[in-house]
Amino acid sequence: MALVCLALALGGTNSATDLQSVLTDYTIASWGQKDGLPLGSVFAIAQDADGYLWVGGDRGLFRFDGVRFVQWDAKERQTSVRSSVRAIHVSRQGAMWVGYGESGGITRVEGGQSRAFGRMDGL
Repeated sequence: MALVCLALALGGTNSATDLQSVLTDYTIASWGQKDGLPLGSVFAIAQDADGYLWVGGDRGLFRFDGVRFVQWDAKERQTSVRSSVRAIHVSRQGAMWVGYGESGGITRVEGGQSRAFGRMDGL
């Protein structure tokens, strides 16, 4: 009991730091469904060598150019365009690897070309 009284006597009033004067040079922006990103979970985000952000989630893979999201569609994919994207990795050489959820498989995207890998390829 004495410790609680001492803490109250010494502590005075505790209040949060006023961040308005500290965070003056920052801008906060958000993007979402109105910008082309569909509702659902996002599982992966990566930036490619050209500076585009790639977002993978429940509804597939989307490229963000700083203004809007555009769904990626590769004709060579063995999985549905709407397949859940669970992982994105950009290699040191610049190739982007995309891993899918339920349907499995991966796709390598490089230089405007894509190649899907699945069970027939040993996955």
